[in-house]
Amino acid sequence: RTATYQPEQFPQKRENAESFTKMVKMRTWLKGLVRPSEEAKRKKDASSTGQRENRVDEAYTACTTLLQLSCGNQASPLFRPLGGSWSIIYEGLDRRTGPTSSLVAAALHAAAEFVQGAKAPDLRLQFALLVHTDEAAMSRFVRDVEGAIVCLCKDIGPSTEPLLTEEGLLNQWRSDIEAFRRRCKEIWELYMYFVFLDVKGDWALLRMVSRQLMNLLEVSASSFAANLSLTGPWAQPAQQMLAQGMGQMLLQ
Repeated sequence: RTATYQPEQFPQKRENAESFTKMVKMRTWLKGLVRPSEEAKRKKDASSTGQRENRVDEAYTACTTLLQLSCGNQASPLFRPLGGSWSIIYEGLDRRTGPTSSLVAAALHAAAEFVQGAKAPDLRLQFALLVHTDEAAMSRFVRDVEGAIVCLCKDIGPSTEPLLTEEGLLNQWRSDIEAFRRRCKEIWELYMYFVFLDVKGDWALLRMVSRQLMNLLEVSASSFAANLSLTGPWAQPAQQMLAQGMGQMLLQ
């Protein structure tokens, strides 16, 4: 007579089979933890690629904004001295041999945000005064751009063009930023003189200085009035400096 298999007749075999099944499931689960699936790898690679592309786009967008404010017919007179540096940095972005560093993208974005303060003609005088008197903000701006230049030149790699080397581009930037500072200082000095003449009541000289400021800022008379309305934070300190005799050398 043929025997019929009943599980309860062989409890040890049944337990061994169940243990083996659990062990296989556990190993499969552990492999999933240790070795990501191909799909997960693809998603990770796609995410990394997307991040790199976003950094490149952000760097180009920021540099384009800086170029528009420094070069061409719509450029701000304050930023024209910086046009050479931004042009070389833009070319450097085209010449890079590796992915754009996140530091480069972040620094260019911060620089573009900073110079937006003088994009509108009515804000030019206020911005020039800020540049000359807020050393902390200017130092941060200069330091961030120099850090971006160092990283960008590493992305570019060895170059036979002097201006695309770290030394050449840093020298260009430092020369341009010095010219930018001089322009803002000149505007600040004329503004100090303007405040002095306003207090003194010398209307003839006041009109002459007003024209000089309007020429430097490249604004109309109505826009110049709007510029002056925003200079309150500098007007009173200027009056105090003049009252204390600290501006005598400036006024001579």
